[in-house]
Amino acid sequence: TAERCELALVCEELGLKQQALAHWKALVSREDLTARDARDGAIALQRLREFETAVLFLKRVPQAVWSTFSEEELVASGGLAQSYGEEDLALGLFRAALQKAPESGRVWLGVALYYYGMGNESKAYECMRTAVQYGAAPLIEEDAAVADIFLRLMQRFAPRKGIR
Repeated sequence: TAERCELALVCEELGLKQQALAHWKALVSREDLTARDARDGAIALQRLREFETAVLFLKRVPQAVWSTFSEEELVASGGLAQSYGEEDLALGLFRAALQKAPESGRVWLGVALYYYGMGNESKAYECMRTAVQYGAAPLIEEDAAVADIFLRLMQRFAPRKGIR
């Protein structure tokens, strides 16, 4: 499988998207897929915007390998896993991101959106506040949907000054 993964990566580098996708898709169900190849496939398929297959690869990446993902890859993978109904996988990836970068506003924002998606709005609000403390305000402002979520959470959970 290593040669096929290398070939898929080379095809992607050369801009041969369809060939790269074909190589990755041929690998996803292979029994001899290594943890490293599963990781590389999950990340490459996200870059190639082939999200459903990327999730299949993510499910094959052992937790011990998550530490080799970058902070951004962990957050993106967590969000992707959640969007495909893989909540436990998503939570694990977000936790790994927090271990790697506990003072990252981007990571805390991802965790906040995870909890919001799970219906735990109070936890989402706590995480959103932490995200802002660690500099995520510009990320919130640049995405209208995220800004709307943040405002709704603030209206619901922020302490009101001057009200008895």
